[in-house]
Amino acid sequence: MIIKDSNTLINSLIRYAREKLSLHVADETYLTNLLLAKLHCVDYQYHREPVNNIDDLITSIEQLAITKKLATAETIDSFTIAIMGMISPLPSLVNERFFKLLKDFSPDKACKYLFALQVDNNYIKQSRIKLNLFWKASFPGNHLEITINLSKPEKDNKLTAKLAQEAAVNYPKCILCYENLGYAGRINSPARQNIRLIDFKLANEDWFMQFSPYQYYEEHVVVINKSHTNMKIDQETFEKLCDFVDLFPNYFVGSNASLPIVGGSILNHEHFQGGKHIMPIFSAPMKYSFNKKGYDDCQISYLDWYNSCLKIVSPNRESIIKIASEILAIWTIYEDKQIDLIPYSTAQHNAITPIIQKIDNCYHLYIILRNNRTSEEHPDGIFHAHQQFHNIKKESIGLIEASGLFILPGRLKRQFTLVSEILTGTISLEAALDKHPDLSVHQAMIMQLQKEYPSLKSRKSAEEIIEKYINETCKQILECTAIFKNNAIGENHLLQFLNKVGLEKIGG
Repeated sequence: MIIKDSNTLINSLIRYAREKLSLHVADETYLTNLLLAKLHCVDYQYHREPVNNIDDLITSIEQLAITKKLATAETIDSFTIAIMGMISPLPSLVNERFFKLLKDFSPDKACKYLFALQVDNNYIKQSRIKLNLFWKASFPGNHLEITINLSKPEKDNKLTAKLAQEAAVNYPKCILCYENLGYAGRINSPARQNIRLIDFKLANEDWFMQFSPYQYYEEHVVVINKSHTNMKIDQETFEKLCDFVDLFPNYFVGSNASLPIVGGSILNHEHFQGGKHIMPIFSAPMKYSFNKKGYDDCQISYLDWYNSCLKIVSPNRESIIKIASEILAIWTIYEDKQIDLIPYSTAQHNAITPIIQKIDNCYHLYIILRNNRTSEEHPDGIFHAHQQFHNIKKESIGLIEASGLFILPGRLKRQFTLVSEILTGTISLEAALDKHPDLSVHQAMIMQLQKEYPSLKSRKSAEEIIEKYINETCKQILECTAIFKNNAIGENHLLQFLNKVGLEKIGG
């Protein structure tokens, strides 16, 4: 039900806050008066309203704000977020309830409380997220997961132009900073009045956790250092990762590499990503197993996976931290020019992506070996998606993709609808390019598919062919990122490195 007047909307917001957001009866009058001021309502009368669903409530706020000229099309999101922040419980109360649930019940129950709260106060926009396309790509022995993300808006050219004219602001320093809690936002920093954060310590440092508003996978959390400090991977990183899964064994957690190309999109603020999702890499089979002197309590293996990944399992966190630190120290300076592996030139190139789970009191640590060096042949990265795959994915291959879950841009849905029309002859390639110039990035792919499938008539068949093409491309992108390729040469150089690490192959 869409609400048309301020009085009814305020009553509905109060009822919603009471039912969904733990509003205490003692705070109702106070909140009512805040909403009266925000919505410019001067003649108020209480009456009991039914609880609206969140989408109708948001639509009502937006329509009323635009009608009363309380917001414009450019400011309506911030206006709505401000109201949802007002009716949400205070951050201190959220932390109090979270840790009570953690203590009295379980980490899973505490996390589900925070997740439900962030859905109910529209920080996580579930109705948009449900629009995302998702499918599983099966291959012999492994699988990948692929999603076309429609919930995260693409950059707007007008917004970019405004951003260029905006004066530099140092508060908050970036979109991950703790100071975003309750922040009203600006052009390049979204409003965050309805975000709620959970505070804790990792390796005796102040950290906090928040849910990603875009939810790339189940209960996708971002774990963030309270200090605005650069990304890094060192022994302390492994201690922090272990501390996190000790607190939250219901979640995996991992760190992007601390270098561009092989890292995440934000390298100037230390953070991890985690969640409840079972990443495809977690079910990858073992290719080789190893022993290492002094680590009898560790099961060490190299995975039969598309990139280069070691897995270490142990009930002993000190062993996990120590062996990971040793591998990192060797990898950081390891060189093998025969396979284009150079650890340092004018900057560091070798890096790792560590990911950890805790299962039945055992730590499962994945160490993905990375290198971000570029060359004349591969200016975007030797161990990165090569140019022929950039129409599907050009951005950094970070933790999520390296684990087998590909987040592809929303533009692909629209573009691939056009591609299917070209493949079935509904429109010619030339006409489609004339109307939609951005389709040119797919021209080579379209011509290849036209050659392979010259007489397609069914739209469904065309869509299946395009999906198969995406699946294979994502697999090949991960294979590009592998340091040690899955061939005889790669296997030989891999074993040389593992010997350097002091790993003795079991079974010869």
